[in-house]
Amino acid sequence: MGRTATLSPIDVQINQEENSFGLLSVEKYTEFLNDCLNIYKIKDEQNKTTFLTELTKKLVDQIPPMSLGELFRLRSMTELHAKNILHNYIFKNDSEKVSKSNIIISKFTQESPSHEFEIDLHLVKDSGLKAERMDEKVYILLKEIIDICTLLKREGVICNFFEGSKELRMPYFDIFELTK
Repeated sequence: MGRTATLSPIDVQINQEENSFGLLSVEKYTEFLNDCLNIYKIKDEQNKTTFLTELTKKLVDQIPPMSLGELFRLRSMTELHAKNILHNYIFKNDSEKVSKSNIIISKFTQESPSHEFEIDLHLVKDSGLKAERMDEKVYILLKEIIDICTLLKREGVICNFFEGSKELRMPYFDIFELTK
């Protein structure tokens, strides 16, 4: 990782226009419930169940169950994609891939405060991912390449606008359909 490189948590991204029920706040609400159980040290199963049931009823009164189901479906899909990437690429030949992946997914989902939270080199290493500081010469070279590409994009040499768009640009390279 370069000196300014960071990763962000893996979290559900919901279109804000479609998020009229505040679905992302449900995540914070469930954290609140867990915190309450810990703060008030509710250990008796009957009292814990009553407490959680009453607060969950309040949540469902505010947000339709179908919307809650969609949030949990999206979260499950996000974790599934992360598992696929970790199992099939990053830890493909590692005999401990399942346990390593579970730790990483936990650190990049439930244990990260928000999408804006920046995970630096030290936190990436703590998660179990293999990472090292990029060689300074390579960092400088890559920065120069990015600066050249940015200039070429600005001058219209690369990354033309998609037809009918004044904001969305094509990638630096052509994407061809792979056929044999």
